[in-house]
Amino acid sequence: MRLVRALEVYQLTGQPISTWQAQHHFAGNEFDTCILGLLLPRTELYQRINARCHAMVDAGLVDEVQRLYADGFDPDLPALRSPGYREIGAHVNGLYDLPTAIARMAQATRQLAKRQLTWFRADMQIAWRAPDLGALRREAAVFWQTGT
Repeated sequence: MRLVRALEVYQLTGQPISTWQAQHHFAGNEFDTCILGLLLPRTELYQRINARCHAMVDAGLVDEVQRLYADGFDPDLPALRSPGYREIGAHVNGLYDLPTAIARMAQATRQLAKRQLTWFRADMQIAWRAPDLGALRREAAVFWQTGT
């Protein structure tokens, strides 16, 4: 769906979405903020990734990739080489059966998640927490009362 949005932005404005995002990167720090990173146990994260990959296929990812190819979009476009689109594109082109494509999609997404976690862990402003809604609400309340 993000690919469709990026294509819409380009079609409407003539500029890639990355240009718009760069202009609005919110570099200023006018407000006190608390950046929380939610950290799941790896097994749970991987289970969620696997389930999300199946849900994306169930929601029509194969049809979306077929339409993009039919509309003339090149499979070598960066967006179509991203995890999910790449593997489902290989299925659409007859390189994998659907279960293999989904398994490869999940693997590529897990690898991306691992790289993202490595990158975000280098940011010392992020306070890593378990996704416990009650604890996060209490911590947010303390932050808003004290500013720390």
